[in-house]
Amino acid sequence: MKLAAYRQIADPMNVELKAVFAKYGFDTRRLSAKIDESLGIVRMTLELGDVNHTNESGEKVSPDAAYYLEHCKLWGSSSELKPEWLNETFRMGGRTYTLTGMKRAGKKTMLITRDDGKVFVMDVESIALHFNAKARAAA
Repeated sequence: MKLAAYRQIADPMNVELKAVFAKYGFDTRRLSAKIDESLGIVRMTLELGDVNHTNESGEKVSPDAAYYLEHCKLWGSSSELKPEWLNETFRMGGRTYTLTGMKRAGKKTMLITRDDGKVFVMDVESIALHFNAKARAAA
């Protein structure tokens, strides 16, 4: 398959794939593809999250939130992160954001969701600055 041909079908194909995954209880965390035109191969990478995932207490929790809490538990006081920050909001640039979890790779691994639902990544140090500033303002 040629790259140009793939680009024409990629968006509708991804919509259909997401619908199939949702039918079986998964949300699409990452969908990507690499095209090898010389072999006519499309290599797809999929990362799916179990929408029904629960923690040890039986509470429904996203994989990103579970990983964040696990990180806080493993690193304890040596971590800049605090478990109580999960699902808490902070203000930045006139908008409200919620800390929703942590990705498994990369420096900018904190996941924040803006008040319009758009998800962004942020580094640990910036998250700590925002929440520590919020705590100082509240005191």
